Amino acid sequence: MSTGNDLIDLLLTPALWWVLLAVWVISWMRFRSSPPITAKKLNAKTARPGDLFADGSTATSKTEQKVRGVIERAGYKLYPPSTRVWTPRDGEGKGHAYTPDIMLRKPKMIVEVDPHHWHGDPNKIAHDIDRNRMYARLGYRIVRVRIAGTLALSPNDMVVPEGDFDPMRDGPALLKAIRRAKMLSAKHWEDPRRYIDRGNAAGAAPTAEQRRAAGQQPGLLPHQYPNQGYGQF
Repeated sequence: MSTGNDLIDLLLTPALWWVLLAVWVISWMRFRSSPPITAKKLNAKTARPGDLFADGSTATSKTEQKVRGVIERAGYKLYPPSTRVWTPRDGEGKGHAYTPDIMLRKPKMIVEVDPHHWHGDPNKIAHDIDRNRMYARLGYRIVRVRIAGTLALSPNDMVVPEGDFDPMRDGPALLKAIRRAKMLSAKHWEDPRRYIDRGNAAGAAPTAEQRRAAGQQPGLLPHQYPNQGYGQF
């Protein structure tokens, strides 16, 4: 039945409301795993676990840039590199603001890039596990790219046994790891000692801490990998 007003007739059309509902559902499905950036600057007094802020570090390595490029070219939408996340309180009652290497908008995922030179020492392994626990408590899937000696910390991780991450060689394995990554609970890393005691791959180059202990410049690359692009610390 027509009212004689085209606009009112259109608004009364059931098909229009079904179309609008479909658009809303599609939009909700698309962005439900993509929390917005809460604010430009972190306020630790008012921040809540999971809040995102735009004032994190913009420092990055050439390796991280290559990993990010592979993910972006595959069509995934990423947060800006400076995005950091406020964590739940730790055992001492403190919250932390972590800046992940790469954050995907959907799926809700964090990708960390872990060259052995910087991540192979026991204290670094423990720190990476702590971060995994916090990310998991916030509902993130975690994929770590473990490079040239660092071993996997979960079934989601991909390992580059030697040299640097190579987009042509290692890109397909990275994208496969992202597609297959599972949501792990924080309890998966309940016993960090088993990862720390396991150490690193046999024959791995010296880490930054090992070089420092030997009186060498910790920020220089191990000579086995002169073109990895980590440069000075």
